[in-house]
Amino acid sequence: MVSKIKACTSLLLTWVLSCNLLAQQYPSAHYTTSEGLPNNAIRALYNDSRDLLWIGTENGVAIRENGAFRNFTTADGLAFNSCWAIAEDILGNIWLGSYGGGLSFFDGEKFTAFGTAEGAFDGRIRTIYPYKDDVFIGTENGVAIINILTHEVTIIPESIFDSPQSYVSGFFEYEDRVFFTTYGVGLHEIIFSDNRVSAKKINDQKLIYSIGLIDDKLFTSDKELLNEFSLENFIKGEDPENTYGSTIFWDFIKIPSGEILGAAWGIFSKNGGVYHLKDGQLTSMEVRYGIPSKEVLQLEFSPKRNKLFIGTKDQGLFVIRLDDGLIYHESDQYEIINIQELGTTQLLLQENGLKFTKKDQNSDLLISNQVFKEIQKRDYRSGMKVPKFEDDFFELRADIKASAIEFYGMQIHQNLAWVNTSIGIYAFNEQGGCLKYLPIHTFQFSFTEEGKLVETNPYGGVRIYEDLDRLHYQYYSKDLPSTPTQITGIAASNGSLYFASVFTGLYEWNGKEFISYLDQGIWPELKLKHIKPYQKDQLVLASEFGSIYIVETKPSFRIVQEIKRDEISGKNILFLESFEGHLLIGTEKGVNIYFEGNIRLINDENGINLTSFNQPSLLGSSLYLPVNQGYYHLSLNKILAPEPRQFDLGIGRLTINHDPAPESDYSWFKYKKKSITLSHQNNTIYLDLKPEGSVFPDQLQYRYRLNSDASWSPYTYDRSLAFPYLPTGKYILEVEVLDTHTGSVNSFRLLTIQVNPPFYLNPWLIGFSLLALILVGIGIYQNKIKNYRKNEQKRISIQNRINDLKIEALRSQLNPHFIFNAINSIQYYILNNQEEDAVEFLGKFSKLMRQTLDISSKKLIPLQDDITFIQSYIEIENERIGNRLHWKINFDFIKDEKDLINLKNYLVPPMLTQPFVENVFVHAFSRQHPNPELTISYYTHQEGILKCEITDNGRGIQKKKKASLHESRGVQLIEERVSLVLQNPELKPVTMTSQPDKGTQVTLLIPYEKAPPK
Repeated sequence: MVSKIKACTSLLLTWVLSCNLLAQQYPSAHYTTSEGLPNNAIRALYNDSRDLLWIGTENGVAIRENGAFRNFTTADGLAFNSCWAIAEDILGNIWLGSYGGGLSFFDGEKFTAFGTAEGAFDGRIRTIYPYKDDVFIGTENGVAIINILTHEVTIIPESIFDSPQSYVSGFFEYEDRVFFTTYGVGLHEIIFSDNRVSAKKINDQKLIYSIGLIDDKLFTSDKELLNEFSLENFIKGEDPENTYGSTIFWDFIKIPSGEILGAAWGIFSKNGGVYHLKDGQLTSMEVRYGIPSKEVLQLEFSPKRNKLFIGTKDQGLFVIRLDDGLIYHESDQYEIINIQELGTTQLLLQENGLKFTKKDQNSDLLISNQVFKEIQKRDYRSGMKVPKFEDDFFELRADIKASAIEFYGMQIHQNLAWVNTSIGIYAFNEQGGCLKYLPIHTFQFSFTEEGKLVETNPYGGVRIYEDLDRLHYQYYSKDLPSTPTQITGIAASNGSLYFASVFTGLYEWNGKEFISYLDQGIWPELKLKHIKPYQKDQLVLASEFGSIYIVETKPSFRIVQEIKRDEISGKNILFLESFEGHLLIGTEKGVNIYFEGNIRLINDENGINLTSFNQPSLLGSSLYLPVNQGYYHLSLNKILAPEPRQFDLGIGRLTINHDPAPESDYSWFKYKKKSITLSHQNNTIYLDLKPEGSVFPDQLQYRYRLNSDASWSPYTYDRSLAFPYLPTGKYILEVEVLDTHTGSVNSFRLLTIQVNPPFYLNPWLIGFSLLALILVGIGIYQNKIKNYRKNEQKRISIQNRINDLKIEALRSQLNPHFIFNAINSIQYYILNNQEEDAVEFLGKFSKLMRQTLDISSKKLIPLQDDITFIQSYIEIENERIGNRLHWKINFDFIKDEKDLINLKNYLVPPMLTQPFVENVFVHAFSRQHPNPELTISYYTHQEGILKCEITDNGRGIQKKKKASLHESRGVQLIEERVSLVLQNPELKPVTMTSQPDKGTQVTLLIPYEKAPPK
């Protein structure tokens, strides 16, 4: 025996030092035009606040949600199809910049094309930068600023250089200052003054293709190097702190691990890709992320989904799930069959041999096929007795070449790694020493509790070896009904060995004899495919075509749990494993996790694909799943305890009698109505469910019911629901969503559906007839009570109507009052014979009149519309006085600029502020006033009331001169009108303060209502 060990050890001299280490990869997915992208050249990526991924390509824009792409082109309202820049403003609106066709804007309902604002700015847009209530547009030649409320476009003349190198490569902020970089004409600062926006050059930083601001570091890319600056040094024009590589970077991002990544495309060289940036060093992430493209332009990250999105110029979109719970290890050359651990060494059984890897080393030692063959040849030469087929051994061909050796599996026993192959069984220690070779050919083998080797032959019985060196064994013939045959798996439990047979069911070796559960009538199940130990005294077995069984073996056999095949995802059971009470069931669909009656799924959406599969290994809390030329490593401590994720459910598409709902019924691609009313003739509804915020939307199952007392439909992955020919009645659509990844269940009420009956079956008609019969029998006392209530209700209704009529009367007095003063504003041009100016002014005035007639007829209008009207009025009046007045409108509704409230949500009475603004133009300033100013500020006063301050720096109210009847009546009308709405005598609607020659401030309380949600 000693000489054999030495001989086997000497063969280790033929080991080779392998530098082909397995490369770790995060799970990834790859999408091109084949999967629905409009184009494989991706120029822009943006993950918005709703967790929608926007993808700008050279042939249209796409969004990706719930595993599918939705594409948009100029036919949908885009200014141009080639999209190079995407950003989101503080109101949540999306801005899309094209290269060649200008700008587009999406407000959740429709796309609006700005084009180039009639040539006001260059249509070749490179970058978009949101800043407060503006967005900055960086183009090939200059910077434009667009106000997100008014959509007014401002051009910065100093940013236009008319140079081939003048394109704007990026914006950044530093100490409340805004800067922009250019490719070839330096760094510039944007200057904000009271009257205009300008720019000035700061330094001559040149050849900046792109910039990235990560924390307090600014990265810039030129033709040769990536430069890293502190912001202060960059502005000063000093040298970079670090320089990297020799490719061109186009985008930068910091992921939750703290790593800084750069997207590179060398234009004229093949040195691009995704790189990790650290301390002046570049590390390619090509292998780790599985990104073969050398033309990477964009990086984006979704914190909700923990996914990295990578946009390339040539190969479409790559999606990387940055989850340490699941890592893929890839081998470039050889298929991996099984993985085990022996001490501090990891053992990989591959088609080319057995690889030993120390966990703390970066190199491998490989026992090749040739070494396995040499061990076999040497022991044959030493006269070892070769088992024969005639003696009911599974045939072993001694002449098999090294390259043709098949490796079946590996298991650890008594600190040795036992490998069964087509030319025998080998035992290795942790150092790689071959301590034993057995010329035994078997697919399934195991060890008894006493350590005896058990060899199974698919066609020839079972042997239990008493002495391995001499190959002494006890043979159990295949002809005995208790002898296991056609074994698919062996498991040890409570001192016994259990054998699963694909044809004759379950067997037990109790240390003395074999017991056939089929032959003894204990369990009639025949076709068993897998067997594993489960919890104490329990086994889990999978039948070939039926259920999965959890059975108890002691003190007597019984089935504890049966898991039907239709309860799990997938039909073909590939493996069974268990960990801390969790049952892991591998199928072609993924890994089903069973625990306490609930089943979760880890599948290709998580990054795992088991279409080609070898032997799994459960080592501690790690599950290893070999597939083709690599394996998955699942960290069960992380995977088995997922964090519950909140998500919402809406309706993505809805049709009634096959007619799609109008686009105005959708907001951010979701149907916004909560109820619909249908006639008895239009009563067929089709709709698609739309999950929002789910990390793994493809792992959601749905069931529904139309009323709370109705039965639930079966769970399904299908998101499409159909309700044909709904009978008359009211329905409330409830949908219950099962997240198979976490096991959590959420319920949603999505839509109330009212299907009206034909006229002759209307409930009101039937009810009216019944009511008429009931009224005949009602007594005098009940009639008195009824009449009293009716009279009281009528009195209240009349009073409310009087108030409404009073408000309408007051408003009708405002309209001619305003028209009279506005017409006076036109007289200046007419009396001075300025015909062209008069015509132009009259055109503006007619537009203003249309606005006046439109809003004055309404009880409430959006605050944004009222402000737009005031702006138009000021512009006309200001033009009449030579545009001497400097004016602005402020909003102080918000605590945080990032959460600016949409002015459309505030509904206010129209034309409250206009009379006070008119007084400013009429009375506040003399012709000699040097610098007339007007400020209108809106504040939140209390719930339901806004405060508006109208402030000027004019002469003030002249106390000696009485206000005209016209002025007094105007103020009185406003006060009375607001008081009727406020219904609070303690609140003073209008307050005026004034100082001679220092100006006047009018404080006006404006009641408002919140607009209903869309």
